[in-house]
Amino acid sequence: MLSDDTILTWPPTLDDLKNDLDIDRDDTRQDDMLTRQLAAAKGFVMRIHRGRYEFGTDAFAALSALEPPGPEMVLGTVRLANRWVSRRRSPDGVIAMGDVGTQTIPGFDSDLERMLEMGRYGGSMIV
Repeated sequence: MLSDDTILTWPPTLDDLKNDLDIDRDDTRQDDMLTRQLAAAKGFVMRIHRGRYEFGTDAFAALSALEPPGPEMVLGTVRLANRWVSRRRSPDGVIAMGDVGTQTIPGFDSDLERMLEMGRYGGSMIV
């Protein structure tokens, strides 16, 4: 897990995700898959919040009046990638927990929707 003194800044890194998943930073066996999951999560968050935050992907980012995403948005992006990794490891939606039995992995993440201000917790839309 991320320690309390970790300062999260955009963009979240592979080390941030590995730390959240409690994977040793020197363990590179899953780096390709983790990098893909994190890139997809970053792209998703950037698409949802385009025009609301400055993600630093533009050559004119320094001139932008928008603020960069805060630590809660960065942590939410890391946790979103974490959930996608968990779901990838259990396509049937169930994870074995040793002697305790099995646990269902939910397909809906209201905590992440709150943290990332999306879905029903996002801003109002004009259609």
